[in-house]
Amino acid sequence: DINILLAKINGLLRRTYEFTTKIDKLDLGGLSLDLSAMTIEYKGEKKDLTTTEKNILEAIMRQKGQIATREEIMEKCWSGDDFIDDNTLAVNMTRIRKKLKSLGLENFILTKKGSGYYINEDKL
Repeated sequence: DINILLAKINGLLRRTYEFTTKIDKLDLGGLSLDLSAMTIEYKGEKKDLTTTEKNILEAIMRQKGQIATREEIMEKCWSGDDFIDDNTLAVNMTRIRKKLKSLGLENFILTKKGSGYYINEDKL
């Protein structure tokens, strides 16, 4: 698939030629994602994330206002040559949504069928 190939090439170029300084926290709509501690925090309550959950949430939060495509997310999380089933991403999204819901952020991430995921602007 050409879209997956392009996402892999872009991911490789981004990792190889990353000249920007690293940002350790992303804040969006009161939700704070601590990249180094791999936690999310909302209204003083924290939840731990796995590495994959952190990578998925980071990809979606960096695309605020736009759709983070499934291909982009899969490349960020599983950049190797191994084939990852689409269901793997869906399972991880379910876990992330449960953690967000437990913090009071139900429907913070929405699905654009056939494309990817995006932040619900109504929650910001």
